[in-house]
Amino acid sequence: MTSEFALISCVVLVAQGDLAEPTPMNLAQLQQAFSWDFDAPIDVQTVADGLQVSFGIGGNIAVLIGKSVVLVVDDQFSELIAKVNHAIAELRGGAVNLAINAHRHFDHAGGNKELSPAGTWIVCNVHAVEMMPKNNIINLVIAM
Repeated sequence: MTSEFALISCVVLVAQGDLAEPTPMNLAQLQQAFSWDFDAPIDVQTVADGLQVSFGIGGNIAVLIGKSVVLVVDDQFSELIAKVNHAIAELRGGAVNLAINAHRHFDHAGGNKELSPAGTWIVCNVHAVEMMPKNNIINLVIAM
């Protein structure tokens, strides 16, 4: 995956019913536009024995801790993986063995950049595999 994977995106501003031309934004600009705080703590809540959900930025991460596997569904931003790993360790889990990407967007699959080199198996749709290494514009909408 290229380093630009999480950096190229687009916000469409909606003002008085008119759509403005999309303007590509990098991750720092998106952080400001959406008030994403990568320094904020990750809130982890238990859903069932061995099943937790962490509430982060851009979405939630399901964490299933078994006897020999730690599985996550959606790994969010690469900038959050250290915090996610720390939260899993506090739950007495080990390294993430398996990550399932619900879809290819950077706020759900950006953590692949950190997890894959660490040995995590990544599971996703074949179309996501084709799209993730490319620079893609993702249209996000902010209502004004």
